[in-house]
Amino acid sequence: MATLKDYYNTEGVLTSSAPVNTGISRAQVFQASSSYTCDSVRLYMTRDNEDPTGITVTVSIRATTTDENGYIPTGSNLTNLEATIDLSDITHSVTGWYTFDFTGAILTSGTRYAIVCVCTGDSSHDVIWLAENTDVYANGNFCNDVDADDTWDSVATWDGGFEVYGDDVTYEDVSGTIAGSSSVSGALTVDTIVDISGTINGVSSIVGAAGVGSSPNIIISPDWQTTSFENARRLVIAGNDSIYYEDI
Repeated sequence: MATLKDYYNTEGVLTSSAPVNTGISRAQVFQASSSYTCDSVRLYMTRDNEDPTGITVTVSIRATTTDENGYIPTGSNLTNLEATIDLSDITHSVTGWYTFDFTGAILTSGTRYAIVCVCTGDSSHDVIWLAENTDVYANGNFCNDVDADDTWDSVATWDGGFEVYGDDVTYEDVSGTIAGSSSVSGALTVDTIVDISGTINGVSSIVGAAGVGSSPNIIISPDWQTTSFENARRLVIAGNDSIYYEDI
């Protein structure tokens, strides 16, 4: 079950209103406190219009860059980190925490990301993101895009109410098992999945031996790490391109 990973959620101080509509977008930058698979975000919000028909609210996570005052969003929404709800799902004139569920993707420890909130419809329909205006959250800042055109300005003294949920990422270092002379090693790059099922299926003695079925993959993550195989076995690609498994 996903757990709360990063947040600024002290409701008593989240009293400043930051309207979001078709004319203005908002964002909150945060720093990932660990590496985890992010699967949802909750924002502290309300709405100010009694007839929200046809209006939607989209929340996503993006990479960041810097301006003269802090961090701002950059680029497109990160893959599998975007969700949309109807404005009617947000209660009129009552503040609360609203969840945006993602398919999910890994956030990297120490990296700053931006939670971006945009709204469709017309400029008279607002979702209100509640914020605090004395810069209490140390690892990020609020951002404004006053024309909703992806031109962002950081607001160093503001922070929006947010919660980021996810599941821990478990790594096993296999750098020592991939010989530098192996022809396979040159094809392995960080954050990619290399399908070697065709090679493994040709070696009948190890098919399914690692507990991952007949078509396993090697998942290469930052620092040449990979998730653990079942029963603590690891796949070894030797310098002569032979492939076998061994107990750890």
